[in-house]
Amino acid sequence: MKKIDENTCIRFKPRKSSEEDYVDIQNNLAEGCMQLDSVIHELLHVLGLWHEHMRADRDEHIKVHQKNIQLGFKNQFAKMMAPDAATYGVPYDYLSIMHYPKDANAVPGTITIETLDPKYQVKKY
Repeated sequence: MKKIDENTCIRFKPRKSSEEDYVDIQNNLAEGCMQLDSVIHELLHVLGLWHEHMRADRDEHIKVHQKNIQLGFKNQFAKMMAPDAATYGVPYDYLSIMHYPKDANAVPGTITIETLDPKYQVKKY
């Protein structure tokens, strides 16, 4: 929260008991939950951001290998459509903390995301 507070115009504040809208953060020691980048990624979801690789224009930048996605994870690779798909003129960001790596939720030994331009590669956030 501090990282977002220091680098954006978003401010977090403690909840007052009378407020209906709030974020409840619970301690969970599951794998990945203690990684700063993972926490920021999930907080950005709370703030309404979608995965970068789900943008409506993603097919101009990446190829999603649907056949390589593990069962139960296809929804993580669905392409967003209007009205939820606004990019506000922001270019596709291969290095976004909201972009999955090439082997995210992949069947072992395969990739799920391939960049169309080899100069650009996606990394683990």
